[in-house]
Amino acid sequence: MPTLTYSLLLSVMKYQKFKAKNIAALKEANKIRNKCTLLKNEEDDLKKKLQQLEDELESVLGKQSQGVKERQEVIVNTVEQVMKIDEEDERLAQLEVLEAKIKQKEKEVKAKYLLCKHEQLRQAPTIHRP
Repeated sequence: MPTLTYSLLLSVMKYQKFKAKNIAALKEANKIRNKCTLLKNEEDDLKKKLQQLEDELESVLGKQSQGVKERQEVIVNTVEQVMKIDEEDERLAQLEVLEAKIKQKEKEVKAKYLLCKHEQLRQAPTIHRP
């Protein structure tokens, strides 16, 4: 019967060794599970922070784009005003040219008038007075 006792003792030892390995494996699995839970919680927190940052960024970009739109409107208005001023300057330049032409024509007409008057006086009979 010593072999049976030895065999039984050996089986018990193998069982205890197996049980110890299982316990160690379970402890390791629990550690891994806990780490996974912590990582999952950290991931959720990071997702929330990312969403908050995206919302803030969207808000800031919205304000910036509004500012950009306002600046663009100011630029467009300024360009339109400059174009109007350029058109007015061009019209004024054309008016000045026309005024110069008119004055030149007036001078020519006056010169012709004086020339004609001079010719009339030269050709008119001379009146002698006693």
